Amino acid sequence: MQTRHIVPLNLSKLGFRYFRIILESKHFSRKFIEYVVSHPNTGYVLEGSGWSGKKRVLGIGIWATSNAEITDMATHIRTMIPDSYNVVYQSELTRLEYFAEVAGRREEMVLLDELDQKQALSPAEVDFLKLISVDGSIKTPQIAALLGVTEFQVEEMANKLKKNGVYYGVLTETTLPAGYTKFFVDTTALSNIKVESFYELLKKDEHCVYVARGNGKYNIEFEYILFDEENFMRTYGFFLNHCKRVTFDRNIFTNLFPQSKSLNVKAVQDKFVELSKTNEVYFDLKNSELWYVSHEGTKAYLDIYTDENYNEAMKTGEVGLFRDIAAYINEDDKKLNIVDLGSGDGIKARSLIEVFGEKRIKAYFPVDIQELELAQALRVHQMVSYAVHPTVLGFDKLGVRFPLAKSSSENNLYLMLGGTYGNFNSIEINHNLNLALAKDDKILIGIQCRDSISKVAINKSYLNTYVQSVAFGPLSQIGFSKEDFEP
Repeated sequence: MQTRHIVPLNLSKLGFRYFRIILESKHFSRKFIEYVVSHPNTGYVLEGSGWSGKKRVLGIGIWATSNAEITDMATHIRTMIPDSYNVVYQSELTRLEYFAEVAGRREEMVLLDELDQKQALSPAEVDFLKLISVDGSIKTPQIAALLGVTEFQVEEMANKLKKNGVYYGVLTETTLPAGYTKFFVDTTALSNIKVESFYELLKKDEHCVYVARGNGKYNIEFEYILFDEENFMRTYGFFLNHCKRVTFDRNIFTNLFPQSKSLNVKAVQDKFVELSKTNEVYFDLKNSELWYVSHEGTKAYLDIYTDENYNEAMKTGEVGLFRDIAAYINEDDKKLNIVDLGSGDGIKARSLIEVFGEKRIKAYFPVDIQELELAQALRVHQMVSYAVHPTVLGFDKLGVRFPLAKSSSENNLYLMLGGTYGNFNSIEINHNLNLALAKDDKILIGIQCRDSISKVAINKSYLNTYVQSVAFGPLSQIGFSKEDFEP
């Protein structure tokens, strides 16, 4: 069994509805599962056995803000479904409750209620919820640094969201223990009194994890840790004459807050408005500030080095030079502040720091426009001896935060790795870097120009789905889908 930090939220108060699709097949392809997981509205993907008893079952939960989103998601999934997959059930939930042990007692948490009204949240509150949904273990000082607010303001936001019933705090949950079973119950043959009695029994049962009402044939759904079949049937058998069950054994994906898949798009909208006021008659899609604002683009960037051709062309040679670079910079024994511009997940910087040795590093400053990537960088640089100061900043604003002040016993080393420099107009980026660097500061710029790699190999490194997803980010933000373009 595995444990994880989870953050239950009442998504009805954030304007969301919940829709479920159950598929049945002998096998579910990796390509289909990856497609479903990458969709920004996906809430969970679980795999198991049951329903008819002969095939595998895939359960897909969809968070949506409107009928249009539900229809869009359902249409896209049906378009991708091979003939060998059967849609055996779909419904929308009207209420969803989650139960967990908190401070020694069983707590009921409403995750969905169609009667709840949507609440207005500030951009900072939205980003707070995104960050803790990505990593429930993230600490208040780190959240404050990422959001650019004080720790007191973070605590204030958390308390306000708890008071308003939006946020229940951070819990530790054991995922998919043996016997984790989902029941779909048709109660139309029961009286209203019997239905309510059944519902209340489930809510009080310590083995019941979730209980929900829906508007489909199976109007009550619940998830249960089934240890004792005989005792279970003795308690609930009367209510289960018409039901389907699925035993889930694989948690493929869980995302309790779908907006954690995308950056607050206000920054993108502002950028487009800013451009529209200039004399430019087009949007420059080379502007990398616009690339990482969608979940698909961000995740693609974080996964891009899993492509063998891209890894060989863009990373291997660069990392291979780190020892020589460290030897050159190590001519004195001063402490280093490392500022990682366009840090992404911070893995390359971590590799360089390991070459220097952690004792040599005073502080690490990952700088990125995408908060979710900085959250990944915090994970990569955890349990280290140096300080970590994540900074949400666009390159056009570098002069606002930098240069760093330093003592006579310190040096500042700026990193711009992975070809990041080439993503910008050289005049503009040089101007911004000039504002960020002080006298005697050093900057390491990685530009892919290895003689050992042919132009064909370099071009081939860009011909993968990850690069396509990153580059498509700006177009997706202004309403295009990939289907709008010819291959």
